[in-house]
Amino acid sequence: MTIRRAVALLCLSVPACLSEAPAPPTNDPLQRLTEFRQQHRKTIDGRLCAAAFVQDNQTYTDCTDARSPDGTSGREWCYVEVQLLGKGPKDWNYCSRPINYSKLRAKAQEVFDVKAIQSNNLMARLDAEAAKIEDMIRRFTATCGAAHSSMSQNLNQIDGLLSRSQHCLKKMEEASAKIGLIEATIDDVKDDIDRDMKRAIMNKKNCSLVRGYEDEPFADGVRGAYYNNPTFTGAPSAFRTDSALDLVFSGKGPVEGVSSNSFSVRWEAFLEAPRSGMYTFIVESDCGVRMFLGDEPIIIDRMPTPVSGDAISENPVPVIPTKEKTGMMRTESVMMELVGGQKYRIRVEVVHSNHLKYLNPNSATIRLLWRHGEGGEEVIPSSHYLTGNARPPVKFSGLNPKQFDLGFFSDGERAFADSDQYFLADVPLRYEGRRFLRTLAEPNMEAFSVEVNIPATIYIASPIDEGIPVAPEESSAWKVHDTDEIVSVLFGVTGMGRALESRAMRIRFIALRERGKLSFKLRQKGVPFLIFAEEKKNAALSCGGEEEVLSLVAGNAYADCSASSEESDVYGCAAGLNGRHMDQPNGTWRTLGGNGVGEWMAIKFRKQVQITHFRFKPRDEAVNWPSEITLSYSEEGDEDSEVFPIRHTSDIERNTYKLARPVITDYVRAEITEMFVNGEDSGGSFEFLGSSCTTTEEADDAQAAIPRIMVETCDATVESIPEILPLEEGDQIVAVCPQHCVKSLEGSAYGTGVYAPGSTLCTAGVHAGICDGTETACEILVTIGGPKSAFKGTRNHGVASSPSGPTDASVKLSRAPCHMPSAAPIKYFISFGEHVAPEGWNADDGSIKQSHDGIVYGWWREAPTKSCSGHNLSHLSSRGVSFPVPIGSQRCPLGADCAPNFWSVVLPEDGTYRLVAQVAGPCDGSTGGHVYLQANGISLASGQLVPSGSSYGAIAAIPVRDHVITLTSSCTTEKCPDTSTTILNIELEKISDEVA
Repeated sequence: MTIRRAVALLCLSVPACLSEAPAPPTNDPLQRLTEFRQQHRKTIDGRLCAAAFVQDNQTYTDCTDARSPDGTSGREWCYVEVQLLGKGPKDWNYCSRPINYSKLRAKAQEVFDVKAIQSNNLMARLDAEAAKIEDMIRRFTATCGAAHSSMSQNLNQIDGLLSRSQHCLKKMEEASAKIGLIEATIDDVKDDIDRDMKRAIMNKKNCSLVRGYEDEPFADGVRGAYYNNPTFTGAPSAFRTDSALDLVFSGKGPVEGVSSNSFSVRWEAFLEAPRSGMYTFIVESDCGVRMFLGDEPIIIDRMPTPVSGDAISENPVPVIPTKEKTGMMRTESVMMELVGGQKYRIRVEVVHSNHLKYLNPNSATIRLLWRHGEGGEEVIPSSHYLTGNARPPVKFSGLNPKQFDLGFFSDGERAFADSDQYFLADVPLRYEGRRFLRTLAEPNMEAFSVEVNIPATIYIASPIDEGIPVAPEESSAWKVHDTDEIVSVLFGVTGMGRALESRAMRIRFIALRERGKLSFKLRQKGVPFLIFAEEKKNAALSCGGEEEVLSLVAGNAYADCSASSEESDVYGCAAGLNGRHMDQPNGTWRTLGGNGVGEWMAIKFRKQVQITHFRFKPRDEAVNWPSEITLSYSEEGDEDSEVFPIRHTSDIERNTYKLARPVITDYVRAEITEMFVNGEDSGGSFEFLGSSCTTTEEADDAQAAIPRIMVETCDATVESIPEILPLEEGDQIVAVCPQHCVKSLEGSAYGTGVYAPGSTLCTAGVHAGICDGTETACEILVTIGGPKSAFKGTRNHGVASSPSGPTDASVKLSRAPCHMPSAAPIKYFISFGEHVAPEGWNADDGSIKQSHDGIVYGWWREAPTKSCSGHNLSHLSSRGVSFPVPIGSQRCPLGADCAPNFWSVVLPEDGTYRLVAQVAGPCDGSTGGHVYLQANGISLASGQLVPSGSSYGAIAAIPVRDHVITLTSSCTTEKCPDTSTTILNIELEKISDEVA
């Protein structure tokens, strides 16, 4: 029986322990209050009595049997502690009997004394037994000696080894049997995969191998990095994709390997707005939370205020103590405008630490909601989260299949849906491979409409000697713009392989800024036309955040401006954008020419911006006021122009206008299209408001542009680093301080927040809280600032800085942005005619297009392999795969394969690729042959004679727009060979993101 249990039994057996006599009266209220606090009197429902309370103008410091609030008396009662008010049915209750701790302690002491006596008796008995055992050991040692003990130990070890060996042998036998079963199962699974792959390839409903086919991006959740600490330090312990941010972590950690006591999570995703409008984001959480939209922090709750770069940084984030808010909190962002269908990059960071929480310390809740339009708020559905920002390919829908057909805009492609006699030729290289919508050779429909799934440029080609045969219907106000480019349509083929007729068609385009429907009506039936499209190249990764004046001269977004006319330099377009809004020199724009109608001002931005509003301040004289302004967003002018009636006032606040929808662009033009009084000059000043957009390229380029300098001596300053001298305001470097420099604290720091140039970089980094010596290297972003008259000295993070000044320059320190390694180059090596390729190469055995180790390539239909031999051929050139006899031959040789076939490879990115190809003739061992090879329409071999036993190497830069390179072997000359071309191997490497 333990002492604690004895004490408990003693209390149960002595009723007197549960009550005590009332305390003797005293005249000292403080003494009574102190004694009462020691007793911790409680009510019968377990709530703590107040230390003092007043009833009927009488002050009590203990339970009282005076008249209670319900009018009864004779039973002790009290009011509850003030923190417990409202926690029960009433704010008072009857008191429980007090515990007499003095009697309890006395009884416990008696039990302790009894147990002590018993313990002493047991110890005496144990000492006697120990003496007996020691005597027995002494006699055993004298009789048997140490040899017996050693032998016994050896025998025990041998028994143990034998036992473990038998166990291991048994386990090995069991594992061997399992391995056999597993091998058989693996073989069965491989057979099933091969069988399913063949079925999938032959399935007509499987479009994955069809040229140009791409799946639409789908909502797949938000990617979370889970850290086993509350500061995002080190590498994440786990990654998980959550369908939405509506999570409760309770009991155990959020994921395997992460403690429930303290953790941090960083979620990243792209959020697709369902429709355009004003949105408010709401976070409900009992933890510290930060939310970024693009590069802008929009919600901060119980976490440090972010600094520049935190929206993409992987740096640790310190925990800040919570002063008042420890429970569930609701935080809302400001209202912001989002565009329907646009994807916005978001980051949500959550920090949980149980020592910072008073309620529910071992649970954590995070819920992300939004509110938009007239609808109420809701948890953001999982259907709007995407882990990537992939753009879908251009797709047409809503068409009559009897009048239209789909294809690709390339030389040799069929031109019309209802005829095999017309072919495309002279396709400009920049349009090669575009999505093509074939129409009838002689269109006879009254009208038609087409749905386009993404913003795109729609091209229309029609006979150069005719006007454009289509016009917009009333419901579709698009505009067509001319180009100087021509495509040819060939008709028929003579016996010599020449076209019977050639017709030139001029290419025009329609700029479609948003996905949707285009409606056409035919102006003239029977006039042919071609339609093809390419997606809008929108590099904007994410837009949104705080609204700013984008057009402000010398602002972050402004690049340049131009105007149709300017009265003088001091009344130029820049004067109308500098924010002064005054009808005086360098305060407004004035036109020159006597008539304001048709005058315009255009602004170019440094990067993509999202415009939501504009403001206009006319000149002082009312005769110069415009009554209508039209905005357009491309230098050619486009169908998305928006017309704004201008109020008859000079108040800029009343002349503030919201665009029908936010527009992402790098150009805007404001044209005066009507005046209140015609025949007068005009002008005024503008402000275009919105937010900047960030791009992947900008983030990567900005980071790559900052030089990284390894600190070699621990006392290095910016004045001792030649790469940054001379010091100029705005210059930046990343200084990498080794761990031993951070710990040694050599040199001195001068200043606080902003430091003097003579400060030791690593020591100043510790003073600024950037470096703490826990990492192998500390990376500091060093920014050179302007002159400063004085630097204040303080003591921070264990380092004392000294005052100094003045200096001609200053130094600002911050955490360096995350250093991301460059992506691995895209490079493929493929050997043809082989089942197994050499190391570092992939093999192509002439099979139908399928995936090979993650690379999708192959033939449109199965192609024959050839064995090539010759003293000029290497091992990689000893086998190949043959193309059919080139298209265009006047006759097909007996036994030759003349059915069309091509080879293609799917690439992960568009851009320009270097293609090196090695080809040979027919490899039949007799004579050589003329070789023909094209890649995406670009000729690599055009009839070169290759002797038997030799090969021909060709190299070319191939533009890729649809993630595909297609190899064909065709001949367009009058005399084409009767022999086929054999491809031996190719090398592919991406050399540029640009598409020529």
